[in-house]
Amino acid sequence: MRLVILLLVLVPVVSALQITEIMYDPEGNDNNREYIEVFTNGSNLTDVVFEDLTSSDALELVQFFEGEYALIVEEDFNGTDMNVSVYSAGKTIGNGLNNDRDLVLLRDNKSVLDAVFYVSKRDGGGNNGKALCRLGDVFMECIPSPGEINNLSQQADEQNYTLWISEFLPDPEGDDKGLRPGGEWVELYNSGEQVLDLRGLMLEDAKNHTITISDVQISDPLLQPGQYGVVYLNGQSLLNNDGFELITLRTQTAIIDQTSYSFSKEGLSWSQDFATRSFTLTVPTPGAVHRNEETSLNSSLVLERVYVGNDDVVRFGESFRVRLKLYIGVKEKTTFKVYVANLSKQTTVSIEEKFVEHVFTLTLPLVPNCHGKLADGIYTVRAEGFATEAVLPVTIKGTAKDSCVVVQQNMTKETVALKEARKTKEPLQQTTMVERSDTFINKTGRVVYEASDSKARRWAVYFFCFTLLLVIAALVTQD
Repeated sequence: MRLVILLLVLVPVVSALQITEIMYDPEGNDNNREYIEVFTNGSNLTDVVFEDLTSSDALELVQFFEGEYALIVEEDFNGTDMNVSVYSAGKTIGNGLNNDRDLVLLRDNKSVLDAVFYVSKRDGGGNNGKALCRLGDVFMECIPSPGEINNLSQQADEQNYTLWISEFLPDPEGDDKGLRPGGEWVELYNSGEQVLDLRGLMLEDAKNHTITISDVQISDPLLQPGQYGVVYLNGQSLLNNDGFELITLRTQTAIIDQTSYSFSKEGLSWSQDFATRSFTLTVPTPGAVHRNEETSLNSSLVLERVYVGNDDVVRFGESFRVRLKLYIGVKEKTTFKVYVANLSKQTTVSIEEKFVEHVFTLTLPLVPNCHGKLADGIYTVRAEGFATEAVLPVTIKGTAKDSCVVVQQNMTKETVALKEARKTKEPLQQTTMVERSDTFINKTGRVVYEASDSKARRWAVYFFCFTLLLVIAALVTQD
């Protein structure tokens, strides 16, 4: 239900009818004194249905007056002395307009004609003799004027708007028309002692383009004394990135505050120093106390220190640390590298956050000097980035123990060769050659295994003997 309400409030409704004034909590007894004023533009409301959060009412004409406004009231509302058409919603308007918060909605059988969601603590008008009146696309407290034109501009001008334009961001990183909290924004500061309602006030540029402040642009419309309120343009663009621009905060008839600027830098805001009432480019601080120091636009790179041993010497094959301080301004490239030329690999670091000082401690491993081709001496540590270079000397002398891989390999080969040599000096064990026969007979005298060729020779003898017997038998028979 809440999602539906928000959609009804935030989505523009195209209709000839428009809710222009709401009296939801009159002083004293509310019975028969609540009303909703509607700009009808000469149309009647007999086919219009009124709804609040809990109920729906058909409207009945009880008093006609030829004009542009009509009132929706309870059935015993006294409108005899008012020059306005009056429509009854029954014994109560909806379920009775809530004094805390409620929805006021008009529709016909085709679509929603207009809708307003009010909150007492946010919008005012609660039991203080005042109503809520439309000013542009917002509602704010007003002197009740049922059936008459609302004159909120006079009401607004009577209020003492102790507001300053305190900070603004013309060229945010990314899309200038981004949705809040992205995109352009203007910060206001309440320098007075009274709570001020920002809704209905207007921001205007040099070409008279205007944005009316509403709940869409601000998180809290009521700005407390000594506090900052950020007005997000929320999908709109009002502030130039290049050339002269004038920003005006105003009511319908009077200027509250005004300032100008001539250029901008992406990601930087113009911030006011209240002591001098002057503006400087600074890191944005929307809704918070400002930084008084001017923000530098130039990047810087400082190589502060090289950390080595107690003897201020580092050896080939060892690692050492360096300390850097960096400040990222408006440079597009935010990458830097640190190295010792021909003696270490390049260590590269990328930074995203601009206009902030960063401190890094990085480790640089040196190559070993296994063959002794590198001379001891003073070498240079280099840090490069942002079209800037910083250098510091470092003394490199000697070679770290166990840093040469080649030496380790040679030692391994020598060890293996020594072991092989030792093996040759040891007496060799005698090898007994055992000639196995083709047939193996166990202790009982039975043949356990017999080779296939032995079997073949044995069966050949048997076959020869058998054949010889057959020949002898044949000869005897013939005789």
